[in-house]
Amino acid sequence: MKKYPDLDSALNAMPRFLEFEKDVQERGPKAAKTRVAADPDKQYVFFQKNGKLCYRSDCPDYGGYWLDGLYGAVVCKQVDFLLPGVILELYCRNHCGECPLHIEIKNDERQGEL
Repeated sequence: MKKYPDLDSALNAMPRFLEFEKDVQERGPKAAKTRVAADPDKQYVFFQKNGKLCYRSDCPDYGGYWLDGLYGAVVCKQVDFLLPGVILELYCRNHCGECPLHIEIKNDERQGEL
């Protein structure tokens, strides 16, 4: 069973995301919605596989990126839902080792070895 059953529980465990969200909210009510992800079922939403320029990550859990005209969505193999596009910049691209989703898998693997 995965530790994060829904989007809010996963995002609330991500310190980099919470800091980003706080900064955006301080800009006022017209700030972008931070917890929204692109919906792949809508028209004109495109999938960018890992390795495509601007949408790449060395994280083994990164599965690609959905993109519409306004929002993005990160595919993470550790959850059953899409994460907001900003997670690519906050964690997947350069800070994968700090991501709670990735760290959780490392800890589970270690427990299995004991």
